Amino acid sequence: MLSCRRLDALAVVGILLVGIACSSPESQRPEGTRQVVSVEGLDAFKDSKVGYLRHFANQHAPFWRPSRDESAACESLLSSGSSLAGLRAPLRSYHLQFAGVSLNNERPVLVHGFCPQGPKTASFTRLGGELVFLPLHWGTCYFEAYCALDKREVRSVTFSTEGR
Repeated sequence: MLSCRRLDALAVVGILLVGIACSSPESQRPEGTRQVVSVEGLDAFKDSKVGYLRHFANQHAPFWRPSRDESAACESLLSSGSSLAGLRAPLRSYHLQFAGVSLNNERPVLVHGFCPQGPKTASFTRLGGELVFLPLHWGTCYFEAYCALDKREVRSVTFSTEGR
């Protein structure tokens, strides 16, 4: 009877090992964080001492805050199309930051995405009372895109060229 239990235990361990060895690497990656940037955080760019941040604010104001549904719709657009075919990891494992901007009389959602290990160097700053990711050092897996939700389009996808 004891040998039967050992056999059963060994079989269970074997099944577990096969299950672990055969599981997809995607399923082992933790899900990345999602952040919606506040209007106050973006408005702080207008008074920044850094020229390109002021330039960004001038090009993209007035700012607005995407709802959870809007940021989820943007992520769905990103994952359903071929515009992010160059990603180095599954989109769900990327950290995504969503911002409501204005551009050419439209209100797209701007999304910054970066690998789970984060940007190459610390590129976070406190603006308008919150921690905001800035693409100061792109790293090897950064991307930026605009989601035109009303037209269900992803536009102007830019990948970091470092390490390619």
